[in-house]
Amino acid sequence: MTGDRHVYKTEIKGQPACIFDVSQGDRDGEYRYTTDSGDECNNGTFTLSQSYNGDLVIRWRRPGRSGKHVLSPDIEKMRSFRQQAGLSKPVTDTADIEGEWAGSMAVGGIIGNLDVTLAATTEGAELELDRLTVHCTAILPPKPDSGAFDAFLIESRGCKDGRISLTLVNGDLEVSLESTGATALLRRLTGPLDPGANPVYPDISFRKIGLGGSLSEIDAVVEEGGHLTSARRLKNALNAGSFMGVANIPYLNATFRSLHYPLSHQRYPKGLDEDNIAAYAVNDRIAAIYRVYTPVPENAPKLETFHNALVQAYGEPSIRSTQGRRTELEWHFASDGTLLSDQVARLQCMAKGSATHSNARQIGMRYRWFEQMFDLSIRKQNAVPSYMLRPVQGCGSSFVFIMSARQDGSLKELTSVGFAHDPVASGIWESRKGRIEAGIRERLKLNAKRETLAPKL
Repeated sequence: MTGDRHVYKTEIKGQPACIFDVSQGDRDGEYRYTTDSGDECNNGTFTLSQSYNGDLVIRWRRPGRSGKHVLSPDIEKMRSFRQQAGLSKPVTDTADIEGEWAGSMAVGGIIGNLDVTLAATTEGAELELDRLTVHCTAILPPKPDSGAFDAFLIESRGCKDGRISLTLVNGDLEVSLESTGATALLRRLTGPLDPGANPVYPDISFRKIGLGGSLSEIDAVVEEGGHLTSARRLKNALNAGSFMGVANIPYLNATFRSLHYPLSHQRYPKGLDEDNIAAYAVNDRIAAIYRVYTPVPENAPKLETFHNALVQAYGEPSIRSTQGRRTELEWHFASDGTLLSDQVARLQCMAKGSATHSNARQIGMRYRWFEQMFDLSIRKQNAVPSYMLRPVQGCGSSFVFIMSARQDGSLKELTSVGFAHDPVASGIWESRKGRIEAGIRERLKLNAKRETLAPKL
């Protein structure tokens, strides 16, 4: 919400509608609001408890009263303010919004919200609407005509033909369908890397391996008993299909090295902790790190002790969750290295929409078969764990620590993940860009041909 004013309205049965003019929040995610519609809507403060693509669930507080509301964007007022403040800019070329965007569109009824995705290239754009009985795909030319894009449907189930307007709104993309008046606000998930970007990464490392460094620098931090594999190029080995309704998420297309403790000549050494770290480099810089640490019971600290050590080293996490003997801590940072609060992190760094192959990549302990056969320090089970990255372009970096405990409260296993959003997002985009461009180009060419064909009577 930085740099923008947001105007929301409540729709509460039996109460007058309240218009909330929301200013920028503070570090802890608390927002101050003013109202202009009646005694029931006095000024006060609120915190965002959950958000999903435009709708906000807030817990408000004012003298003598408190409660919870679901706020829906007052689109017309927000658009008017943004135009006056110079925060919105009509898209005049799809090349200016290159990448993949996602969000939702409120349509009401049993459908509720449509999942909206848009892939933009220099050749044009492809827009998809999907949910329950609705599934539509439209192709947009690279440039608009009289302020809107003359889109045409290539797949239609529950949609109408019509022009589509695209507007950049303070970093987000507003999609408006002229046929229905429906509007969606999308966030960029993937896209080209900004050559002028200079991200700041926090001082968080896994066995002295951090983001932003080169893979060759890992040699200098290998401790006694560690085994470091040589660098090699990984490609998206898995297909983008699905099995039993579950999408197969390809691995991140990157250069990969892994570090293993201990180095042992036994296939399954007993009485030794296992610590495995994988580093993935995009554009020659480490963009993702994955660690699985499994101490033997006699060497395992209390989970609470490990938890407190993390908080003491890195500060209070952005997001904290506990379920049974499993605890998860998340630190999310802006591109300037600033730690984000829970509410801001969920709003800015959590990818919305379904987890498909388009906006996600796996990382993990990945080996060639002959490494498992001939390198006895690598055990077969090490190749199983993996973690799915879902980057959001414009966010800085994210670090996740997942700890599980034994019945006695000692640490059973620690899984740690750190990744830089923009490099990972750009890597995903580069692996998909060519195919998307070719598809759009072919559809536009075919549509232009159809326009010139005369009917055979």
